[in-house]
Amino acid sequence: MPIGAEVAGDYKTYFTQTMVQLSTFELPDETQGSAKVTRQEPEAFRARWQAVEAITLAEQRSASIAMRWQQLNAIYQLGEALGLLAGLAADRQEEVVRQRWCRLKSIIA
Repeated sequence: MPIGAEVAGDYKTYFTQTMVQLSTFELPDETQGSAKVTRQEPEAFRARWQAVEAITLAEQRSASIAMRWQQLNAIYQLGEALGLLAGLAADRQEEVVRQRWCRLKSIIA
């Protein structure tokens, strides 16, 4: 059975169970000498994160256009608030000036 196939039914319950498993995962006590990791531990860890990824992908696929638009707006506003879009505005203004010069140059020539 592919990873995440059991998610198709009730993914919220599955997600909750997976998160509980992740939150209760404990590393071996290092005070008892060298702790050896068994082969099953990394495999179980990877399987849990693959399940989380499958749930995340299912949620992303089922998101409505309105939700995606809202998320896109939130990302844009965050970039604007952090000043990451100031350079883009300057580039746009520079492009407008460049186009204006090209039009003037073509009129004169």
